Amino acid sequence: MEGRDLAILSKKLATIITDVPVEFHEEEFKVKDWNKEALKEIFGELEFRTLAKRLLGEEVEAAGSAAPSGDKKPAGKSLQIDLFGNVIGGEEEVQPAPATEAGDDAPSFSTLKKLADVPHEYAAITGMDAINNLVQQLSSFDEICFDTETTNIDANLAELVGMSFSVKPGEAYWVPCPADRIETDSILAAFQPLFEDESKTWIGQNLKYDLLVMKWYGVEFKGKLFDTMLAHYVIEPDGKRSMDQLSAKYLGYEPIPIDELIGKKGKTQGTMRDVELEKITDYAAEDADITLQLKEVFTPLLAKKKKTGFWRSGEPVIEGTYRYGV
Repeated sequence: MEGRDLAILSKKLATIITDVPVEFHEEEFKVKDWNKEALKEIFGELEFRTLAKRLLGEEVEAAGSAAPSGDKKPAGKSLQIDLFGNVIGGEEEVQPAPATEAGDDAPSFSTLKKLADVPHEYAAITGMDAINNLVQQLSSFDEICFDTETTNIDANLAELVGMSFSVKPGEAYWVPCPADRIETDSILAAFQPLFEDESKTWIGQNLKYDLLVMKWYGVEFKGKLFDTMLAHYVIEPDGKRSMDQLSAKYLGYEPIPIDELIGKKGKTQGTMRDVELEKITDYAAEDADITLQLKEVFTPLLAKKKKTGFWRSGEPVIEGTYRYGV
């Protein structure tokens, strides 16, 4: 009969064999206490602090790092989340951070400079002639720092208020984008050859937010990406990563607080669309300028760390995080 052998084989495979000689000692299967010291060591190495707190009822120290100092959280221009979904940044005042943590190569600053204390050239670029001139100017550089200002902390709901660019420390450009989508699309079209240039490296702080905003406008970046937030994660996995905190720690500089532009959180808080041109130019251009300077600081520190998992063909590939910001 056709299929008879297969049917017998199937029955044999599905039959539980009950006469296999198996030794069973009930005591060996009783739940015993965890080896807490071994778990603490593993959790510390893998930085599983939340899991350690839940299972062991105590904090664990990251391997190779000092115990938490209790410093205040940095003031952030926007909420950000790290690789593991933890919100970073806060509303407290930014404080200079001493370079005393293990593996920390940051300089130490007793005071922080502000925009009025440093030479800078920030310009608002308006009108298609000026925009085309900027595109031509930027096209001669291999690395361009890029940032967006938007109307919403959710990149999927945000409207693009403008873009900032920097290619030299102390210099940056702000390109406003009007609420009228047709006008904004015309501006973006002028930058399209630059965005599609595969030879460019685009630098940003938590770039994925900006890339997602731009994607809703039909723009995709074809070049390489360098994210200073992820770069700092490689340099110091246990550190704080808002742009304001990184700026204070590595540059000795305090950026303009966002509440000076749109007010404090609450029902009366405005959006970046409400900010006058001069103020938003300084704020947005400063973002790009500071991020560019952070990249210059982080590049040799990355090379020193030699984290091979973040490198491809000798080039840094620091990308793939998400930013909630305005």
